[in-house]
This record gives sequence, structure tokens and C-alpha cells, in this order.
Amino acid sequence: MTETKHEIERTVPETNALIKSLVEQETIGFPFWIQGLISRHFLSDRGHEYFDLSDNDSCFTHDYMVVTPAI
Repeated sequence: MTETKHEIERTVPETNALIKSLVEQETIGFPFWIQGLISRHFLSDRGHEYFDLSDNDSCFTHDYMVVTPAI
């Protein structure tokens, strides 16, 4: 498959680095706050927190899998 400029496949670390770079460029290293409605909050067994963050126009979302132990 030939990739176009709109169809770039990135790894998770590459995507994280890109987002970090964009945030740092836009905020010039200053702290910033994101305001929104938190929903679907989930606390993992390892203490990681997952949630959706939304407002009237868009949503940052997470997907997680709940694993049921075999009996």
C-alpha cells in the first residue's frame, strides 16, 4: 500500500513524541489546563487512570478491555 500524506502509520512512541512536540511548541513550555467533562473513569489494578474528556464539540476517549478471570 502506498501511503499518502493523510495515511501515515506511526508507532505509539512516535505518536506520543509527535503530540508532546506539538504541545511543547504551542505552550512554549508553560503549564496549561484542559477543561472538559470527565466520563467513563476507570482505575486499573496498577493504579493507572483512564477516562474520556469531552466538551460540546469533541472528545478525547480511551478504550480499555476488562478481562474476567477464568473460574
